[in-house]
Amino acid sequence: MARVLRKGEISMSREAIGLLKAGRNALHWSQEDLAGKSGVSSRTVKRIESKAEKIRKEALKELGIQDRGAPIRRESIEMMLSALEKAGVSFLSNGREARMSVAVRSQDHAFFDIAKKVIGK
Repeated sequence: MARVLRKGEISMSREAIGLLKAGRNALHWSQEDLAGKSGVSSRTVKRIESKAEKIRKEALKELGIQDRGAPIRRESIEMMLSALEKAGVSFLSNGREARMSVAVRSQDHAFFDIAKKVIGK
C-alpha cells in the first residue's frame, strides 16, 4: 500500500525534481550551495535529487504498489525555489507543461546572437 502523504508534504514527479536540479546546475551551485542559500539541510537536497528515488520506484513496481512520487515537505521546496528565484531562475507552468528560465549577466554576445537565430527571436 502506498504511503499516505502527511500534512505539509507534496509528491513530486521525476520531471519536477529534474527542473529543480536543472535550476541549481544553471547557477553552477552544488547541492550544498543550494542548501545553504535556501536554509534546508544538504541532506534534504541530496535526498530529493538522489538515485534512491529510482530504487524506491523499482521496489514499488515489484511489490505492485502504485507510485505517487516522492513525498517531500512543501516548505522545503518553497525555500529552495525561493533561493533559486532570488538568484535569477524562474519556473513557469501553464498547467500542461513547465519551463525554467535563467537570467544571467554575460558579455558573451556571440552566444546570444546565435541563440536568437536558433530560437527565431
